[in-house]
Amino acid sequence: RYVTGAQDVPSPEEMVAQERDHALSLMMNNPWTRCMVDGNYFAAVDRHWSALFPETPEEEKYEWMDQWQAEYEHSVEIRVLAQRMEEADYPVRFGSFEALNETAAAYRRFDARTHEHRARLTEADGSEGRTFRDCRVDGGDDDGDDALRSVFTHTAAVPLRQRWLDIDPNYSTVLEP
Repeated sequence: RYVTGAQDVPSPEEMVAQERDHALSLMMNNPWTRCMVDGNYFAAVDRHWSALFPETPEEEKYEWMDQWQAEYEHSVEIRVLAQRMEEADYPVRFGSFEALNETAAAYRRFDARTHEHRARLTEADGSEGRTFRDCRVDGGDDDGDDALRSVFTHTAAVPLRQRWLDIDPNYSTVLEP
């Protein structure tokens, strides 16, 4: 929106204030973090647990909160990205900060898979030009659940014929048959 002039670029002071407010909002909208810093909030959640979370037994509430916190921490970056996409009127949407959509879920799976694949690469893989897209987890194939897939088309990644830096730019097919 700044590039197109739809929104004025804020001053440096306004940017700092906006980011401070945003960071505070992230902290205070996280129930577990809020419980840790606000005793009154924690007491209210504790007192009204069964009304707030009727599906979670009272004796499991701390375990549930720990699991919720872990999920929140793993998803906060993409939630912020979803919010920024909305603000920028970006053509691809990940839902909202509060509710991620299936595209965001697919992106999270893609991101997790790339990390798994990169972790399995060896020095020999690097010298042979293999990248994370060439890896398969648990011996899977291109159609398996472990395949790295496009977020938008769900097409599995396939190995290149050779190291991408060595591919002739005039060669029409860079993928293995």
